[in-house]
Amino acid sequence: MKVQIACPIMCLTFGLALTAVTLPAAAADWGGVSNGGIKDFGGAGGVPVPAPIPVPDYKANWYFRLDAGIGVISEPDLGETGFLYGDDAIDGEFGPTRGMLPAWFNGDFNTLLTLGGGAGYYFGNGWRMDATVEKRSKDDAYANGSDEYETYSHYDPPPNPPNTIVWGNDPGGDLDGDTIVEADQHTRIRVSDTTTIKGTVWMLNGYYDVDTGGRFTPYVGAGLGFVWNQLSRTHTNTVDYCTNEVAGPALPGCATGTYTGPVTTTAEDKGDTVTLAAALMAGLSYNISDITKFDVGYRYLFLGGTDATMDIGGTESSFKIGDQQIHQIRAGLRFDVN
Repeated sequence: MKVQIACPIMCLTFGLALTAVTLPAAAADWGGVSNGGIKDFGGAGGVPVPAPIPVPDYKANWYFRLDAGIGVISEPDLGETGFLYGDDAIDGEFGPTRGMLPAWFNGDFNTLLTLGGGAGYYFGNGWRMDATVEKRSKDDAYANGSDEYETYSHYDPPPNPPNTIVWGNDPGGDLDGDTIVEADQHTRIRVSDTTTIKGTVWMLNGYYDVDTGGRFTPYVGAGLGFVWNQLSRTHTNTVDYCTNEVAGPALPGCATGTYTGPVTTTAEDKGDTVTLAAALMAGLSYNISDITKFDVGYRYLFLGGTDATMDIGGTESSFKIGDQQIHQIRAGLRFDVN
């Protein structure tokens, strides 16, 4: 009885030990001798391993930009045409007719600020283009001064011989057969004229970026466009005079006479003009991130001249502001989008 119980127990123990020994070998040949071990399970090709998903090399097509610039501006040529004073009391033949004197003109064109933005496109191989719109700071042009002159009455009645100066002088040097009877009056004039210019610069720009393989990218560029000028002009002239008859022939020029007046004429107007704009640029951009670049550079900006035209006392007057040349430092951000 004891022998019968011990045998099954011993047989079971032996079988478990044999299984433990033979199982690794069987596992190693799982799938058959021709198919290799478990590492090759699934046939001659083994278990397929998925290939890594390629990470695309991101290249933006479009970008937006925001910029601010500050620079020095050359003093443009200033002048005026149309406004005349000092003409003769009758037809101007003998009066010292003239316009605003060159010494009267000056301007406030020291610093130019610009602020704006735009959108651009990358063409590849270092080339890109953008369109920008920038607001420019205002500048002022002035004409301030004073002058004095004589006006004359003249006629040629018989029996007075031609070119007979009864009293006064001949400022023009050519009496044209008329006879000056007397110097009518001595006149003083004071002029104050201010034109303010501001506006918007619209540009189409092209650039070439030099690929350095790093975060810094030098570039050069050029632009062409137009500037929309917003002009505002105010003019005031004040005239007073002294009748020479009061002073008498011995004291020409109203040395002791009483001045009459003043008479003040004012005019103001606003207008818009469009003139040429052009630029040359060189700078450096820095990749802050994959989509953001910091841009700093130099820009030479040319703005074409303009004029502010208005009516002064029935006469059309044009205040001319010449070409403006600006040297700027600009800085801003570019944001790439796809």
